[in-house]
Formats: sequence, structure tokens, C-alpha cells
Amino acid sequence: MCVCAGKMQGDIEGAKKREQAFKSRQSRERSFVTRQWQTSRNGNSYLRIKGHTIVLFELSREDGTKYGWKYAFDKHFSRYQYATKEEAMRDAFDELEAELANN
Repeated sequence: MCVCAGKMQGDIEGAKKREQAFKSRQSRERSFVTRQWQTSRNGNSYLRIKGHTIVLFELSREDGTKYGWKYAFDKHFSRYQYATKEEAMRDAFDELEAELANN
């Protein structure tokens, strides 16, 4: 697949590198989601990775009804609310990747 894209773009080596980077990122994301997360004293899942801390929070109303998820990345809460824990984890992974790319 990447050879065809490389021929169309006139850069086969560049296409191979982009495909490898894409596959590596997918592998890191799968590993991130399936890691053994720790449980805090408050019952929240958390992970310490490469000098960063990610905490997942299940949101609940005063009556105890659960209605979504958020995460905190190095003590900064996500702007969005997620329907599932997996969605929150994937966005947390994206934030981690962006942070690691900037450093």
C-alpha cells in the first residue's frame, strides 16, 4: 500500500516512513489502553508514564447515577466529557503523544 502511495507522491521512502510511524502509533495506543492501570485511594484509575500522570474519573450525579468520564493529565482536567472510559483513555493518549512530541 505504501509503495503505491509513494509512487503517486514521488517519494517511496517518505511513504514507508509515514506508514511505519502510523503503525508504531497504533501499537503504542493499543498498549496504552491495555496497560495495567493502578487504582487510587478514591477509586480512580491512574497511570504514570514517562514522567506524566493520567487519572480517569467516572462522573456521577448526586443521586449516584453515572453519566460519563473525564481525565486529568498532569493535574489538568480534560475540557470534554466522554461517554465511555475507552474514549477518555484514547483522548488522554492523544494528549500524551502530543506532549512527548513537543519535548
